[in-house]
Amino acid sequence: MLPKDNKNRSTSPVCYLDEVDSSYSGIEPLSASEAVMSWRKKERRRLIDQRMATSFTTRSSRTDAIEQNLKRLLGDVRDKVISLYWPFRGEPDLRQSRTWIEKLGGRCSLPVVVMPSAPLVFRSWTSDTTLRKSAWGLVEPEASEKLNPDLILAPFVGMDQDGYRLGYGGGYFDRTLVELKKPAVVVGIGFEEQIIPTIYPQPHDVPMDWVLTETGVSKSPTQRFSGNLEEPG
Repeated sequence: MLPKDNKNRSTSPVCYLDEVDSSYSGIEPLSASEAVMSWRKKERRRLIDQRMATSFTTRSSRTDAIEQNLKRLLGDVRDKVISLYWPFRGEPDLRQSRTWIEKLGGRCSLPVVVMPSAPLVFRSWTSDTTLRKSAWGLVEPEASEKLNPDLILAPFVGMDQDGYRLGYGGGYFDRTLVELKKPAVVVGIGFEEQIIPTIYPQPHDVPMDWVLTETGVSKSPTQRFSGNLEEPG
């Protein structure tokens, strides 16, 4: 954020390098996309640090509220495939949701990174599934059945007011949502303090259908697909 003008503040002479030909200054100006990438990197770091600085007790309490809101959103999950996630860097830990989803007749999966810059695949996750730690430090099923999710929970680092998600910068979820052969409802999961005015969405960014935090569930203004979900009462 630029500092507010203060006439009483002593300053050095104003720099007009942005008005000088770059060949004279020796500094190449940032393109719009480069400026967004730079801003996102700093904002991502700020939001992760903020989340990690939150006490475990507070995160757990907020996560309990998130799980209750998830139950309201999902409703009848019989014969549905729900993609959960393995928590990372202080994300809401919803792993226990698998138990009640299975009891209600649903199936669960976890996303798997196949290779860099490739879409994710989703593999079945039950209490009997063999898990492994990937090269990226995430826990994922080793060789279970591939599934096509009906609903995907996408944890976010930041979420803007139009439903666009700021992740860790790898672009895996965006590539995956574009490549899915079967449309899936996508729910952004995070804490309310991670909601920001904008992430400056770019053409490759894919909006969420729903946004879910400890304070409630909201339909994204840019919702792509609602499936059979009804708005929670």
